[in-house]
Amino acid sequence: MSVHITDDCINCSACETECPVHAIMPKLNVQNILNGKRPKYLNNLFMAKYYQSFDHYYIIPSKCNECRNVYATPRCNAVCPVSSCIADEEEDSKGNIRVKIKISPVSLTKISLN
Repeated sequence: MSVHITDDCINCSACETECPVHAIMPKLNVQNILNGKRPKYLNNLFMAKYYQSFDHYYIIPSKCNECRNVYATPRCNAVCPVSSCIADEEEDSKGNIRVKIKISPVSLTKISLN
């Protein structure tokens, strides 16, 4: 799976500079939008991806490889002063694979084209 950053993050950027695959991004803000990272809107509601955050740094799960073949442990976890970088567990104690599902709070209306 990947590593995720908890709400304990103090936005020190130590993890961002240490990530070998550049999977860690700063929190979403107006400056990011002005720098070309354009948001997506649906009915005037900002659509953020489930892993993005307005409060602290976040990790793009598809880019994070937990520093495999580079370091013995995830580098972000090693350098975080408040230990807010936590590895997601793929399997529980019984060997069952866990699947994370995040349901968006935005409701969509079905539109008929007939």
